[in-house]
Amino acid sequence: MASSSNRACSGATRSLEWPHGRHLDPHARAGRGAPLSPANGYQLRRELVSWNVDSWAKVNPGSIYSMLATLTKQGMLEATALPEGGRTVTVYTPTPAGIEELDRLIHDGIRTVTAMDPTGFRVALSFAPLLERGVFAGLLEDRLQTVRGGADGLAVEAERILTTQYAPPHVAYSLGLEGCLLAAEAEWIEDLLTVVRDGGLNFAGEDGGWVAPPEDAGWEMAHESARYREQLERLHAITAESHGKSA
Repeated sequence: MASSSNRACSGATRSLEWPHGRHLDPHARAGRGAPLSPANGYQLRRELVSWNVDSWAKVNPGSIYSMLATLTKQGMLEATALPEGGRTVTVYTPTPAGIEELDRLIHDGIRTVTAMDPTGFRVALSFAPLLERGVFAGLLEDRLQTVRGGADGLAVEAERILTTQYAPPHVAYSLGLEGCLLAAEAEWIEDLLTVVRDGGLNFAGEDGGWVAPPEDAGWEMAHESARYREQLERLHAITAESHGKSA
């Protein structure tokens, strides 16, 4: 049975409303209540700052604008200029290619095991509710096998160093630390898998899920993005009508 501490950690995963399974919906709501799109650069920077990404990831919130430009050039985002209060603001919407890339990154982040730097896994875990329950469980099972194999291999290697002295003894203890981290993670994954298989947490295509409290700052982004979405829909309708008349 999962320990109370592990259940609390598992429950901290953000629950996102992406109703189309592993084919991710660009209009899904993030755990804080804010749609992922459309959004402008300031909104995204504000969101990154609220996650303190500069303290745990190699991301400077101030560089968000250059990142958005790069992703747009790569075809991952679509940029649209919209009028807003006497000025023009650029809003960004994920393209099908961008959604596919996000899907790939989540899968790779869950599968890839790096005991001394689990940042990628933790980020992917936060997006796990974008996946169907069975898909997420399968990815966790893959990770569990890799983690177990890594822990066993490190234990054997550490013992070999101490026995044969083919490397400085302190290296064995360094490997031992990494092995202990992997062994602890294996137990944690087993607990999380029990929660998922028993119907805990919320995943794509399922009713319910966590909703931010009314006072959460993320709702401001939700309202702004809803307004952008309405503007984009009107713009697309006008464009389609214009093309229809010219055809």
